[in-house]
Amino acid sequence: MLDSKRDAALRASAAAYTAEVDAVDREFAAALAPFKGRKVLVVRPVWGPMLARYGLEVVAPVNVTEERLTSADFKILEDDQKKFPPYQACLLVRKDLIAAEPSLRPALMELSGKFSADTMRKLNAEVDVAGRPVAAVATGFLAQAGLK
Repeated sequence: MLDSKRDAALRASAAAYTAEVDAVDREFAAALAPFKGRKVLVVRPVWGPMLARYGLEVVAPVNVTEERLTSADFKILEDDQKKFPPYQACLLVRKDLIAAEPSLRPALMELSGKFSADTMRKLNAEVDVAGRPVAAVATGFLAQAGLK
């Protein structure tokens, strides 16, 4: 139920918002029109309904981070228009775990700043594409980083 005292203001605000959403919709439709009917591989399945709205077909959703896509079959595209936020690697640990394992904090501090998206992409490729064991890849990374 609308607030009768603010009815006009709320309706005007809703109309302005709708106009803004419609403008973005038209912009997307125009930008994607040349690709209508094309098949698209998405990194995040959430893009499927939007792509379908604009006439693109999702071939197979891939629910992994883009850091895992490293193979001759994939090309990493640069976001030259800065439409997507950068992905930054970070270490997250629960406080209770740090409290229970005091030696964990200094070990994690040694890792801090050692991971970039490119580093993760390469490490994941070693496991996912080359088929190397996770422990071997991790041990190699730690040795290369001078940590083990």
